[in-house]
Amino acid sequence: MIVTVTFNPSLDYLLSVDQFKMGGVNRTNEERIVAGGKGINVFLALKALETACRKPQVL
Repeated sequence: MIVTVTFNPSLDYLLSVDQFKMGGVNRTNEERIVAGGKGINVFLALKALETACRKPQVL
């Protein structure tokens, strides 16, 4: 069992556009806010590899 400890979690703000135009106006078609940070990203990678682990503990 692996337990990840996260000292400084963050929120990642992800935007998606259909077609990116350099120097032009780009409008988003999707916005997502997801948990991020090293400890959380390690936890997500371990879960994807089907490793036994617990949710990140925030200190």
